[in-house]
Amino acid sequence: MELTPLECFALNKLLHDQSHPEPGFIGDRALVRERVQTGAGFYAVIELAEPWSGLDRIVEREWRFRLKDRNAGGYFVCWPEGDRRLCLEVVLTRRMPATHLAPELLVSPARRAPRKSGATHSTAGRCPHRASA
Repeated sequence: MELTPLECFALNKLLHDQSHPEPGFIGDRALVRERVQTGAGFYAVIELAEPWSGLDRIVEREWRFRLKDRNAGGYFVCWPEGDRRLCLEVVLTRRMPATHLAPELLVSPARRAPRKSGATHSTAGRCPHRASA
């Protein structure tokens, strides 16, 4: 399956500061091997057409968002599985179908005081570990 515009948007937000081999490296030549709806959003297992040297050294990334004109939001989180595979997850703070999300509806949340809890997100609905293709 091809990446959706929402998945491309999320990966751009999450990996914008990483050195890609060339522009569009992920979006143009990546396939979604699995996309699963969860109770809080969805996760996708994304496989790159070519290895990305150093991908396995990227730590888990998170980008929080809110929905324009709504008191709701959530976050994207991604992490690598080797040098050719990424897991991407979206978690919503309010029950709503993830299919209603679109890049143009998402904005960065207003700045708030840092959270005191050490937990950054739930592990429910996590992308399963995929050690081999």
